Amino acid sequence: MLRKMLASIFMLAFMIGLFSAPSLAYDHAVVKEGTDARFNNPLYADKEVLNYLLWTVDEKLENDVIALQQTFQLSDDQMEQLRNWGLKERQLIQAELTSFQFEETQNVDLFNSIASRVFQERNTALKELFGEQYPLFEEWIAVWWQNEIEYRNKWLHSRASIQADKDKIVGIFATQYLPNTSGAYEVALPDKYVKFANLGWKNDIPSHLRSTYGNPPYTVNIYNPDTNKSVRNVKVDDVGPWNTDDNYWDSKNGNNPRRKFTDLSLGSPQAYEAYTNGHNGGKDQSGRKVLNPAGIDLTPNVAADLGLKLYQNAWVDVRYESLP
Repeated sequence: MLRKMLASIFMLAFMIGLFSAPSLAYDHAVVKEGTDARFNNPLYADKEVLNYLLWTVDEKLENDVIALQQTFQLSDDQMEQLRNWGLKERQLIQAELTSFQFEETQNVDLFNSIASRVFQERNTALKELFGEQYPLFEEWIAVWWQNEIEYRNKWLHSRASIQADKDKIVGIFATQYLPNTSGAYEVALPDKYVKFANLGWKNDIPSHLRSTYGNPPYTVNIYNPDTNKSVRNVKVDDVGPWNTDDNYWDSKNGNNPRRKFTDLSLGSPQAYEAYTNGHNGGKDQSGRKVLNPAGIDLTPNVAADLGLKLYQNAWVDVRYESLP
C-alpha cells in the first residue's frame, strides 16, 4: 500500500512538473473551483477529446502527447490503443447512425444518446488501459483541458487579422469527411445556402436571399501553416460539419449578415465556441452536442493536398473571398 501511495505521489508530481515545462508553451493551471463540471473534464462532457489531442497536426498538441506518454510511461502499444480510440470516438457514432433511416438520423435525442453511449464505452476502455493510474489520468486530462482552452483562445486571438467582412480568417479547425461522391474534391462549411447555390438548388434558397447567393460557384482557398501547403478554388459542395446557418465569415451588420450566433466574434465558428467554451450549452443550432470544434470539413483529397494524412485534423487559414 505504501509503495502504491508513493508511486501515485511521484506520478502526480511528475505530471505537474511536465505541465510547468516551458517546452509545452503554456503555464500550469488547476481546474477552477466552481466552474461548470461539464467543461472541467472533457472525458465526461461527451467530447472527442482523444481525437482532438492525438489526431490534430499542431506543434503544441504534439508536445502534449509526448508529455502524456512520458507522464504515465506508456508503451508504444498503449499509445496506439489511445490513438485507435481517438478514431473510434468519431467512427463508432457515424457507424451507429448509418444503421438508421435518414429521417431518424436527424433526431437530436438519438444523436446525443449515441454519442453519450460511445463516450461511456471509451471511458470504460480507458479505465482498463490505465488501471490504478486512471484517477491520475482523469486529473491530467482535466488540467490539460483547462490549459488547452486558455492557450488556444489566446493563440487564436493573437493570430486574428480580420475586420468586418474581410476575406481571410486564421485558425479554423478542420476535420475530414467522406463525400457523397467518392473521390470528390470539395469542402463543407456551415452555410446551407452556399451548398444549395453551388448545386443549383435555387428554389431551396429563400427568395429574399437568392440574389445574395446568385453568383456561384462559391469556393475557398485554404492554407495549412504546419505543412506550408495550400489549395485554391475548392468548391463548397456540402454543409456542416455542425451548424447550417452559421456564416461566421460575415459580420452581423455586413452585406450578408450572419444569420445565427451574432453574439460571437466575427470569424469565430460557433462549433469552436461550443466545444471549448460551452456556448449554447455546448450544442449546435439543432441541439446536438458539439463533439469537436470544426469550422470547416475537408474531403480526404483536399486534406492530402494540405499535407494531412487520412483522418488527421489541423488548424488552417481560410480565404472566403468568393463567398456571399
